[in-house]
Amino acid sequence: MTGRRIVVGTLVLAVLAAWMAWTLLPGAGDGARNDEARQTARASDAPAQDARERGDPPEPPPDAVLPSEALPLAQRLPALEALALAGNPEAACRLAVERIRCARLKRWQPDGFDRSREDRLEAEGKLDQANDVANDSLLRIQQKSDCEAAGAGDDPDLLSLLAPAAAAGHGPAAVLYFEAGSNLHDQRGIYQHPGFDAWRRNAARQLQAALDAGVPEASRSLLKAYAMDGDFASGLIGDDPARTWFHLVLSSQLFGTTIHPRTAARINLPEAERVRIAAEATTFRRDRFGERVFAGRALDAWGITRQPGSTASATCGPPISL
Repeated sequence: MTGRRIVVGTLVLAVLAAWMAWTLLPGAGDGARNDEARQTARASDAPAQDARERGDPPEPPPDAVLPSEALPLAQRLPALEALALAGNPEAACRLAVERIRCARLKRWQPDGFDRSREDRLEAEGKLDQANDVANDSLLRIQQKSDCEAAGAGDDPDLLSLLAPAAAAGHGPAAVLYFEAGSNLHDQRGIYQHPGFDAWRRNAARQLQAALDAGVPEASRSLLKAYAMDGDFASGLIGDDPARTWFHLVLSSQLFGTTIHPRTAARINLPEAERVRIAAEATTFRRDRFGERVFAGRALDAWGITRQPGSTASATCGPPISL
């Protein structure tokens, strides 16, 4: 071997040794590797974001424990956001409930209405009901403070938040997803929302699936939709007097309410048809829900505020089993 080749070989070995030493140092090359990781993350996040906007079913949710209701809201929200983004449908539902509550409470102010109602109930000797009104007001005040501390209060983007959970078959999320259409007329440019077409295409079908899965509030939403087209949500389903009567009977049985004669008279059906459809509704209720009555439940955007004691985990829990 010539002296020149020895020198060249020595230089090559020296450069190789220096490169290996640099790459093995702690933190060496982190910048390049981090850039590559960020590019990979962006590439992998893009399909997931597109899927969320289309309302496609998410990937199977990660095995993670949902945050306890005992934690402050400021701690619950980040945990729910992370799990919802990862595809956990119950986390997405709970996050929607918390954000809806905070958005409603941002506009709510303690006033004399609750106080006068409390005084009236006391004067009538209904002390337990008066105490309930007072306790509800105190709870709303505390929840409003918690929302402010958590920086939550803006109207949530329910179409994007709930679409994957509803597509995954999460019943409570499907009801809230459908009911989100009740307020879309207040949102400017809603037709350009990336999730609007998916909502229009899927929400009604997923609502019926929620009823079949054991979410009684779905019957109330279907009743409103079959009866009239008063908002975007109701407009997804064509008016149908037979289905209106079915869900009027079913929801009255499920929630222990009485059908007002004037409400019944507005539904144009022969008496024999009413009797037949009412029997079908009774059979459906017995087969799916037994004889249970769900008085006091309210799975809708306003109901969450009307019943401040209802937790997000109770609202978004598993379907009612047979």
